[in-house]
Amino acid sequence: MDMNSFSVNYRFTSNFNRLSFSERMDVANLYLIEGILVIKIGDKVYFEEDVALLEFWILLDRWLKNIESENIRAFRYYTLEMDDNIPLFSLIPYQDKFLIEVIEVKEMAANLLPQDKVIEAFKKVHSHLYNDIQNHYGIYIDDYLDKVPF
Repeated sequence: MDMNSFSVNYRFTSNFNRLSFSERMDVANLYLIEGILVIKIGDKVYFEEDVALLEFWILLDRWLKNIESENIRAFRYYTLEMDDNIPLFSLIPYQDKFLIEVIEVKEMAANLLPQDKVIEAFKKVHSHLYNDIQNHYGIYIDDYLDKVPF
């Protein structure tokens, strides 16, 4: 497999079957939208962690909206579930590449990748996750956007 290939995937580990409609709309239940987030570089699982997927989607959405300009900024995924001020993972711009740093490396891999490849992978997961969260949990993400505490 191409060592420069890069992918971001997820799988849900929770559902809202037991929640009423009003409970689904409660922002406190935002963190019940959970899943395993996986970053693969080549054939190596570089990062794999259980995360609050709606929180991740919202932060990713904000970052992607800001990179449409020439000025590409770092993306650091901090989660409110962790007390430490350490991101679970970061995308740090370096020339025309991203240095991908994670809190815990699962398998070692070359972690300096072309920006276009990394942005493309995160745009893809952003689009798919938006639809998948709404279908899996029976919610509308837009209903949460003005209620989140971050």
